[in-house]
Amino acid sequence: MRHHRRTPAAFTLIELLVVIAIIAILIGLLLPAVQKVRESAARATSQNNLHQMAVACHTLHDANGRLPSGWGYFPGTKTSATTVPAGHGTLFYYLLPYLEQGNVYNATAGHSYTSTAVIPTYLAPLDPSLRQGLTAPNSQGVAAGLISYEANGYLFSGDSNALCYFTGRCPPGVTAAWNGDTADGSTTVFPRIPGSMPDGTSSTILFVERYAYNCYYNPGIYGNRTWGDDGAGPSRWAPFLIHASLFEVQPVVGKHSCYTPQAFTRAGVNVGLADGSVRLVTPGVSGKTWWRALLPDDGLTLGADWQ
Repeated sequence: MRHHRRTPAAFTLIELLVVIAIIAILIGLLLPAVQKVRESAARATSQNNLHQMAVACHTLHDANGRLPSGWGYFPGTKTSATTVPAGHGTLFYYLLPYLEQGNVYNATAGHSYTSTAVIPTYLAPLDPSLRQGLTAPNSQGVAAGLISYEANGYLFSGDSNALCYFTGRCPPGVTAAWNGDTADGSTTVFPRIPGSMPDGTSSTILFVERYAYNCYYNPGIYGNRTWGDDGAGPSRWAPFLIHASLFEVQPVVGKHSCYTPQAFTRAGVNVGLADGSVRLVTPGVSGKTWWRALLPDDGLTLGADWQ
């Protein structure tokens, strides 16, 4: 007897198209979930960076009895261009030994702007402005490590001008702030925890997220935020916030302002507070609540929109 082997039926074109369509639908359903997980992980990394920097501030304070100014000499006065560690630097430079970056701190001579090191803790994975190499020219033309965060200039360089502008608490003989809401820009403000924050450490911002590269300053003028730029003062180059304008939400890179922080997602911007905690500030926060969180001694409570 002959046994006839049945040939397996092949997929018809319609069946093949149906399978492809099902696979496409499954991929379409999975991709947003995967992207959401990745964004959540990246946001958690940034929050951890902010927490580490806030804790480093406390450890630095414990070691010196005070914090550095936003930039300047600390803890003493050293002017030699060959002095190591550098005698003049940004707050972010002085935090390096407390972020397991003592080798970078000790290898930097004179001014912190001379360092070309890239510091992982200073980079936010969701920062859309980060470029290949993670460096950019600073105010001195050095290709330096970028930073996706900035320090609260009202705490680290003085807020007497802003207090005059916002609350009317002006120095004797002064009836109006000379420079609007701008931080004072002093290099001799050495904050203490909690003494310099009578409003409370849980109500005072230390650090906030922002785009690192290519911010818009004035027509045809742009700047980069690098962690060690102590050579230009509180300008478009410096990694300090000196204006109380509310943060921008996902602006186009290159069109974002040098004056304000930037939120990497529509959910809002992460801030590190002086008590070591981190919180997401949503775009619904009012400008009034925002500046109250920046000024450490305005004596005013934060609005309900902070909750």
